[in-house]
Amino acid sequence: MCMDPATLSILSTVVGVTSAVSESKAQASAYENQANAADQNAKIAGKQAEISAQNGAEQEKLMRQRGAAVAGSQKAGFAASGLDSAAGSPLDVLTDTYNQNELDALAIRKNSANQVWGLQANQTNYNNQASAARSSAKNAKTAGMIKAAGSVLSGVTSYQDKFGKKKP
Repeated sequence: MCMDPATLSILSTVVGVTSAVSESKAQASAYENQANAADQNAKIAGKQAEISAQNGAEQEKLMRQRGAAVAGSQKAGFAASGLDSAAGSPLDVLTDTYNQNELDALAIRKNSANQVWGLQANQTNYNNQASAARSSAKNAKTAGMIKAAGSVLSGVTSYQDKFGKKKP
């Protein structure tokens, strides 16, 4: 089967347009998939941050409870020994116990806050990745349409150059 050159020129233009549109759709779809994955990762990081904050608060509370229990045991021991826990060395021991316990609780709070901050930063990064991927998808679609339009213009120009009527 042999086609005339004009038909081949038109067919070439159609193939070029179809290829440009198809390529841009595939590329846009890949970017949309990246955006969706980043959205999911952002949700996971956000949930991890919530859980980390809750766990940190619970650990801080437990640390204070353990410290209070230790201080209570110390008071009972002092009382059993006939010592006044409100003065002298027993008071110093209890003060140290409370102070160290509070430092431990505050360290837990700080570590938890740092972990939450890191997870929230990850969430922000994933949200930014999703946004960038969606912009890239939009750009890919636009580029495909421009490329398709260029194929049409090129095909029309080529057709006119080869087969159009020329004015004397």
